Amino acid sequence: MKNRVRIIAPAGRLKEIEPTMSNIVSFLTLHDFIVSIQEDIFSAEPMPYTANTKELRQKGLKDALLDPNVDIIWAVRGGYGCSQIVIDLIDIKPVSPKILIGFSDITMLHHLFNCFYHLPVNIVFVFL
Repeated sequence: MKNRVRIIAPAGRLKEIEPTMSNIVSFLTLHDFIVSIQEDIFSAEPMPYTANTKELRQKGLKDALLDPNVDIIWAVRGGYGCSQIVIDLIDIKPVSPKILIGFSDITMLHHLFNCFYHLPVNIVFVFL
């Protein structure tokens, strides 16, 4: 069975959105993953420090946690913003075990997954 990956942006925005997203999707598809991308992953208007509004970033993570067709959640960018969204996600019950992959600093999400969802934390560094 193929692993299913949802790409989200819970914190910062990518500087070079199109080429980077294209590289990520190509890499995952080449390695036999099924890829989906958070709807409205990036704001149409550049935001100062985050990929989108707090509500849309939070919704992206919540949707991935509650989707039974998602095995792996890939945060394409970390940094400022993750701490804004986790407090309202503490009581979420993921529908199945999830693996969290992150770029840059998503420590707050690792804490959420481990302490509140009781999922093992694996830190993976990805450079594309």
